[in-house]
Parts: sequence; C-alpha cells; structure tokens
Amino acid sequence: MISNNPGIREHNLQHNNDTKDNNKDRNRQHGERRGFGSGVARSEKRRLRGLQRKRHPLWFGFGYFGVVGWMVMIPLIACGALGIWLDSQTRGEISWTLTFLFIGLGIGLSNAWFWVSRQRKEIEEERQE
Repeated sequence: MISNNPGIREHNLQHNNDTKDNNKDRNRQHGERRGFGSGVARSEKRRLRGLQRKRHPLWFGFGYFGVVGWMVMIPLIACGALGIWLDSQTRGEISWTLTFLFIGLGIGLSNAWFWVSRQRKEIEEERQE
C-alpha cells in the first residue's frame, strides 16, 4: 500500500535501503564461507597427497648431489682424457687438455642444469595438482 504521508514514505525507503544493505552483507558472508570451504578442500587435498607421497630420508637428498656431481665429472674426465691423448699425439702450441677440460665442464654443467630443471618442473607440477 502506497501512502501519501511523507513520514511513512521515508520510513519505507529507509527500510528498503536497510534490507538491501543486509542482503549485501549476507551475500558477502556467504561468499566468504564459500572461499573458506574451498580453502579447506584444497588443504585437505594437499594433506592427502602428502600422506600418499613417499617420505624420503635426508640421505636421499644428498644422493641428488651425487647424481649432479657425476653428471659434471664424467664428461669432464672423459674430455680431459681425450685432451691428454691428443696432446701426446700432436706437438702443437694448443693445449688440447685444457681445451677439452673446458668443453667437458660445459657439457657436464649443461647436463646438470637440464636434469635439475626437469626435476624442478616435476615438483611444480605435483604442487599444482
């Protein structure tokens, strides 16, 4: 019912504005609840993945250092040996040993970089799941 009385009209307008504000607050609270629920779900998924994943001892991490070390040392030693052999076969001004040591170091470091970046990518993909 619409009233011509200005006091009643102002009261009705104020009541409508209060109702809209309450609805906004209620919607905001529901949105926060949804955000909270999805956060709990993500946390629970992460916890379950952690329980399923095998725990590796500290020595397992040190094993990675050994793998990376061998990835660098094998090409370094192989190229160094090739350089020593070339130096014994040829008498020149160029030191083949030093040349091939640097080549072996470059090959070994690129191997290690490739392997570590691949491991990091696998870890990041696992975290995103």
